[in-house]
Amino acid sequence: MAQTDKRLPGQSSRIELDGLTAVILLAFGPRPTTRSAEKSLRKMCPSGVPVLTVPATAAARSSAGEPVPGGVIGLESALSSVSLGPVLLVHDDVAIDALSVGRLVEANRRGATVAVPVTNDLGTDHFFGPLPPAMAARPQLRAHGLAADPGVAAIVSARPGCLVADTRTLVELLSR
Repeated sequence: MAQTDKRLPGQSSRIELDGLTAVILLAFGPRPTTRSAEKSLRKMCPSGVPVLTVPATAAARSSAGEPVPGGVIGLESALSSVSLGPVLLVHDDVAIDALSVGRLVEANRRGATVAVPVTNDLGTDHFFGPLPPAMAARPQLRAHGLAADPGVAAIVSARPGCLVADTRTLVELLSR
């Protein structure tokens, strides 16, 4: 059976994430959720782009019971270990694909200090609308991403569950 090419005319078969210097995954858990997110992000990212997992809370422990730096200290440590450039900071329960990450990186390059995707979080300036569970939401978000103009607009009210910003900007935001 022949496989149908579902790309748009002129669309590359590989989503380019050129310029992305690192991914920092904030681990809220439970562990299967975090592992699934890690696997998805590693598969999405080009080789050489580190995917660093940071516990969201300061009082985290490894699977061996050892203390692991989390919270602000963990984020500072992760940021100090990556190159300067666009960094994807994402919670482990966020559904995002390579096309969306590529668009966030591009928006950051075009001048968005902090680039955020659409969300189903009420009360934000980047609210998309209600979404079904993550696996069912992915096709809906992908269709939106292919159809929408990824313009840069000012956002005053955001929930930072997923964003792309320069390493220095993220360090500066942590110091506030």
